[in-house]
Amino acid sequence: MRRFVRAMIDGIHFYKTRKEASMQSIAKFTKLKDRAALEEAYNTYALKYMARVPYPAAKGVETILEDLAKTNVKARGADPKRFIEPRFLRELEDGGYIAELYRR
Repeated sequence: MRRFVRAMIDGIHFYKTRKEASMQSIAKFTKLKDRAALEEAYNTYALKYMARVPYPAAKGVETILEDLAKTNVKARGADPKRFIEPRFLRELEDGGYIAELYRR
């Protein structure tokens, strides 16, 4: 899990700091060629939706549980906080890994 979370952090760092390469990936996977649309997509995710340290939000888990509750009674009324484990992100943040990554 630690390696997965670290790889995810590295991917976010790459996306946020390598704009042209990231836009090329967006273009490849979306088949988009319009530069303005690519810029908008990149900026929307890099600045608005993609946090350097992507701690899960209880509200997001709650939304998933509400959807699951339609077909699974166990999801109904479940506490979203029970499904969140931020310790691996916290380790990377507290240990300085993320700050060092963005200093490079």
